[in-house]
Amino acid sequence: MLTSAVTKRKAAGLSSRSVMNNLKETELLRLHRVTPESGSKGWRSGFTESGLRSERQQGMVRFTKSVHRMGFTCDQCGKTWPTAYRLRQHYRTHIRPHECELCGHGFSKAAGLKAHTRVHTGEKPFSCDVCEKEFSRSETLVIHMRVHTGEKPFECDQCGKKFRHSGNFKAHMRIHREQKPYNCDVCEKKFTQSGHLTVHMRIHNGDRPYWCDGCPKKFRHEHILKEHERIHTGEKPFECDQCGTSFRTKTMFLVHQRVHRDQRPYLCEHCAKSFRTSSTLSVHNRTHTGEKPFRCGLCEMEFTQSSHYKHHLRIHSGEKPYKCDHCSKTFRSSSQLTRHRLVHTGQKPFVCGKCGKAFRFRSSRCRHVNICRYEEKSCSSEQQVRDEQPKGDGAAEAASCDPRVGLKRLEIRLHRVRPEK
Repeated sequence: MLTSAVTKRKAAGLSSRSVMNNLKETELLRLHRVTPESGSKGWRSGFTESGLRSERQQGMVRFTKSVHRMGFTCDQCGKTWPTAYRLRQHYRTHIRPHECELCGHGFSKAAGLKAHTRVHTGEKPFSCDVCEKEFSRSETLVIHMRVHTGEKPFECDQCGKKFRHSGNFKAHMRIHREQKPYNCDVCEKKFTQSGHLTVHMRIHNGDRPYWCDGCPKKFRHEHILKEHERIHTGEKPFECDQCGTSFRTKTMFLVHQRVHRDQRPYLCEHCAKSFRTSSTLSVHNRTHTGEKPFRCGLCEMEFTQSSHYKHHLRIHSGEKPYKCDHCSKTFRSSSQLTRHRLVHTGQKPFVCGKCGKAFRFRSSRCRHVNICRYEEKSCSSEQQVRDEQPKGDGAAEAASCDPRVGLKRLEIRLHRVRPEK
């Protein structure tokens, strides 16, 4: 293990014997703070390099300087350490003498094995004082407490982003360095984190280890299962502080925030249209390319969106999974159920900006807005006709007999729709 280090020391003009003797004394010199930059300054004993009484002590100083320049290199992973003690401690990570009797997993330290056994026993001796959540490791509890305190001690010096965990910070830094050390053997896709590769491999092997207790659905990732379970529980923990709308997932909440900020960061290269999400832009691009990747195997009908395709399949199967809580009526899509619920609640969320009239459906408001604009234009035309009539006696009678006024009134009556009940 120390062969490469000894070779470097010989090149520095030191014998093998002096090198091995000085290995144990490196820590002693570290206490005297001998560094290449400071030379012999800062010695607690007050000695200087020229004032040392023996040649051995002068050799120790030269050796310590060479340690700082070259260090001790591990022959298994290539990492370099400033002292032989640190190298010996590191070498245990390759040996892993402490092995778990249940799963055979090895650990470099006994403390690591002790913490690992709690995975099998289910023991969680460390609990949070704020939310009473329990953990098997004390360091995991320390990281969890940063959720309550808001502490993010790891900051990126390139983009200013902060992190609670050093592992997430290191993975983030690989993005700036364009490092993706984890490769998929099947499709050669690269990832910055090993966990992302593990989840990706489930696409190829079809593994979905997370099951929903409320329905037969299975998922590749645990956090996706938790988001799905909120459909059954009705939980919507993310609430908008501007309009009070609640959402099941943080992603949906962040996308909704762009509505208030009027942000559309995704631009179409063909028509310059902008969108709030990348997925909406991808679907929109298919209108230019004509791509319809979702095809029905029964009627060969094609669709640009997977949601439209799934909704179409329910026409063949007759499935109506969305049920109204008030009247037990069922629907094929969640949007149909949402529209139907407005009948029971009496809400009319779509308001005309011209006259203030409210409607239950967006389509009804769109039809009304077109008519409202037409009526406004027609009324202005009628007023213009009246202004052209002579003033004084008989002016009203002349205006009512004018054929242009009668035509405008007839057009208004023909295009006027009955208000919704």
